[in-house]
Amino acid sequence: MHCGSAQVDITPAVGAPLNGFIARYQPSNGVDIPLAARVAVLRHQAVAAAIVSLDTLGLANETAEDLASAVAAIIGAPADHVVIACSHTHSGPVAAPLRGIGPADVDYLRRLKSQLQDAARRATAALEHVAVRYVTAPVHLGMNRRQFIPGQGVVLGSNPDAPTDRATRVLLFEGATSKTILFEHACHPYCLGPQHLLISPDFWGHAATELATHSFNCVHLNGCSGDIRPLRAFEGPVAAKEEGQRLARGILASLPHAKTLDTPTLTVASERLAIPCQPLPPLTELQSQIDAADRTVRAEDRVDPVVRQRVKTAFSLWLDDLRAITARGPLPSVPARVTAIKIGPVAVVTLPGEIFFETSQAITARLDTPMAMTAAYCHAYVGYVCPPQVYDQGGYEPDESHRFVGWWKLSLDATTLLERSAVECWKHAGGSVR
Repeated sequence: MHCGSAQVDITPAVGAPLNGFIARYQPSNGVDIPLAARVAVLRHQAVAAAIVSLDTLGLANETAEDLASAVAAIIGAPADHVVIACSHTHSGPVAAPLRGIGPADVDYLRRLKSQLQDAARRATAALEHVAVRYVTAPVHLGMNRRQFIPGQGVVLGSNPDAPTDRATRVLLFEGATSKTILFEHACHPYCLGPQHLLISPDFWGHAATELATHSFNCVHLNGCSGDIRPLRAFEGPVAAKEEGQRLARGILASLPHAKTLDTPTLTVASERLAIPCQPLPPLTELQSQIDAADRTVRAEDRVDPVVRQRVKTAFSLWLDDLRAITARGPLPSVPARVTAIKIGPVAVVTLPGEIFFETSQAITARLDTPMAMTAAYCHAYVGYVCPPQVYDQGGYEPDESHRFVGWWKLSLDATTLLERSAVECWKHAGGSVR
């Protein structure tokens, strides 16, 4: 197998708005550390693939498709062999539209495409024969955030008894002149909260920076962290740096225990899905919810009249979009793409949107592999994809998040569709199942 990697600085200008928190309405006022796009190109015989990690919250489907096609043309592979993965940092540019925050920055996205093409060229030029090793590092950064409080229901808090990711999965591609680490872990990156105005990749970028001091290139993938918060949420840039360094040190400590792949072959399979929405209630019923208390922002931010108005504006924009869409007919399905990359016996599965950790557990349990990376936030940012029981439990993810991105709640079998697709893609890539 051959691997080449490259990265490029994708930091927006200071003063640009930041995506991720509707309670943060001031523009950025500085840079913590630069944002990056990181590209790893893999090639084995006639098969080529690329994994691209971006320090952004997410991307609209058409943007992700355009970027994948641009990279694919450079590496000489089908667009379905290019994974566009977002770290989901909440301190990056408005690369995807969120109601109440703003539309995507088209000028930024235009520059991003050119920057990715440049990085893909350099990664392709750097291709060299590599040995491939894999290991699971016992280091984790997060905790389940869906906390039940009597009288309030499910809130965004801390739930140590619910599932969370307690390991980081690592692939090492080691050549004569360079070493590239691909790692995946499930945790929402918001050590920096709405009160912080620095442009930052959060802990992901700090982990990459620490690994670089040990001469490693890296590409990071955020796992299925839709319900996983950082242990040091909202503590700020110092916490992001310390947690990123802790993650990097855990990865480095695991490398002596990595197992070598004897025959690191490469196969890729993708499937495009159309995820339906649940039946939409009458719009008059939804209109009555505009002034209802929300769980989108923290209690300390909810008292801010500007924040309250921003939330109300987002809800009003959502209803306007629903009126326009339903005037033309039923709610359309949501486009999604699932990809499985098989590197020897190791699985890299990529999913769209914000996926709950238990969904990745269900997928991993089906794949006959010594290690599976199951990444979310890839390609289309479709919002939260909740397991069916979550809709009975309630909370921000099933009840309110669609007001900021998307149209309405996704179907109750959405996670089943993704799980089935992941398994089928793995089988089409030559993997076996349990």
